[in-house]
Amino acid sequence: MAAPGLTQTATLPEIRARVNAFVLRWRGETRERAEKDSFWNDFLQIFGIDRRRYGVFEYVARRYTTGRHGFVDLLIPGQMAVEHKSRGENLDEAMVQLIDYIPSLQVHDLPHMLVVCDFETFVLYDLIERSEVRFSIDVLPSYVERFLFLAGYTNTWIADETEEEANLQATRLLARLHDALSESGYTGHPLRVLLTRLLYILFADDTQVWSKNLFHDYIRVKTAEDGSDLGRRLTELFEVLDTPHEERSRNLDADLREFSYVNGGLFEETLRSPTCDTGMRRDLLAACLFQWSRISPAIFGSLFQNVMTPAERRRLGAHYTSSLIRNSGHRVRDQQ
Repeated sequence: MAAPGLTQTATLPEIRARVNAFVLRWRGETRERAEKDSFWNDFLQIFGIDRRRYGVFEYVARRYTTGRHGFVDLLIPGQMAVEHKSRGENLDEAMVQLIDYIPSLQVHDLPHMLVVCDFETFVLYDLIERSEVRFSIDVLPSYVERFLFLAGYTNTWIADETEEEANLQATRLLARLHDALSESGYTGHPLRVLLTRLLYILFADDTQVWSKNLFHDYIRVKTAEDGSDLGRRLTELFEVLDTPHEERSRNLDADLREFSYVNGGLFEETLRSPTCDTGMRRDLLAACLFQWSRISPAIFGSLFQNVMTPAERRRLGAHYTSSLIRNSGHRVRDQQ
């Protein structure tokens, strides 16, 4: 059953697509007063929530320790309270401030999740479990399940649906990259090898084969927004991944030097560089934001085949069967 205040029931694929778009739009924002309301309006829209019907900005509350009145930046009654700060401010102090307001709230308004944020970093405190988690906006898609209560989902429903939806989303992300490259004239064997390499890199980036999100940051920082140098940058990375650390140039870019050597020949073959554009770069960054650690390596072969076969992809679009996952024996991992 959907929570009150929802404009419509949001499906998990819709939520995952919206959270990726949210991250791309808001990464790098710093102005608290100018943009925080828009930031949280957009955040709630991820889950299909109309803030004007459901949430309250500047909710009047009283500090427990001082008795003075102040404001909770955003209150979703009965669910979540938010304190928002300008980028770089002390979020631990902000959490203490938010907790100090809680005793003054009406019983029916008491939230079970407290959130402080400065655009760049989220800190979540679960009042029921008495647990805290901290993460950057770049990895918000990996933590979106912690907010699914806003869309009316229960933990049981999420556990039943996560595997199927995760694999469907992964297939869509790979299919988007495949189609864009194919339409540009990059086809056949080079395309298959390129996608296999990208799939490995995306998984490695999320499972800390090297520093988490290293590839995402490399693409975001080191490539032009129009994608004109993306193919060349990927080729450079492939060469580095195929080179042991002791054989790498001393003049190698510091960011590339952080990537681990990948043995086994996956990056050995020389490929011609694809010609990329803004859309391809955007699609690759969106794929980086997906939580690839939820996909079992045991099903990568079948997942890749599904991406490359148009007929199978049409069937996936209509109804995605989870038999592939069940046959592999894969189970959702606890990411906490």
